[in-house]
Parts: sequence; C-alpha cells; structure tokens
Amino acid sequence: YYALSYVWGDAVDTEIIRVNGHEFHATKNLVLNYVSRAMWVDATCINQADVSERSAQVKIMDQIYKNVAEVLCWLGDEDDSSAVAMRLITALSQDLYESPEMTAGTERLGFTPLKDPILSLSLFSQRPYWTRIWTLQEMVL
Repeated sequence: YYALSYVWGDAVDTEIIRVNGHEFHATKNLVLNYVSRAMWVDATCINQADVSERSAQVKIMDQIYKNVAEVLCWLGDEDDSSAVAMRLITALSQDLYESPEMTAGTERLGFTPLKDPILSLSLFSQRPYWTRIWTLQEMVL
C-alpha cells in the first residue's frame, strides 16, 4: 500500500468522495481524481472523531509508514517558485554544485536573476505542509 502525506486544508471546505463504497466528506486537498492503488490516508483510515482510536493509531504510526511501498507527499498547489525550488533541491541532492561542470554558477542549472533559487527555496519552505507535526516522521519512516 501507499501512504499520502499532505496538509488537510480547510475542514469546512469539503467534497464527498467514495472510500471503499462509502461516502466521506474530504477536504479539497484530499480530493483525488482516481486512485487505482491501496492508499493509507490518515483522514480516512482513522476515525478522527474518536480520541481513543486516534491515540492508538498515533502509537503505531511508525509501523504504518515503515511498511508502505512509498510515501506520496503533496506539498500544495504549484506556484511561481515551485519549479525553481524543486530544481534547486534536486541539484543539491545530487551534489551538482560541487561537480566541476557546475563551476559556471547557477545559470548552468537554468536559473536566472528573475528566478532566484534561494528566494524560491525560502518560499517553498514556508508552505503549510512543513508546519505539520508529522511531516518529518512520515517522510523519514
């Protein structure tokens, strides 16, 4: 199964989706067009109104995330800084800044003065997704 890590969004702004044949009021951030795979989503897999169930599920969250095939992270809608921030993250993760062919600077990676990579990364890091308490745990596990 897969797990979805995301920001729930406005609890009042919902749409009805079908989960295992049952209607569920999902926030707009959860509304997916079509999912053809088994997906674990905390909003649908944990009865959020039942405090004891939520507490029990939190205790096994590490097991849930350690056993997934993949964690899918939805960081929010794309904006003007998204593509630049993602290119910078990719470049940093591949150590491109230290490789000899990158000595020409950020222009080599396709950045321009109008698309400052540091500003883009700063904006990207301020998204609501990063304020969730479980974000790091979900990705690491």
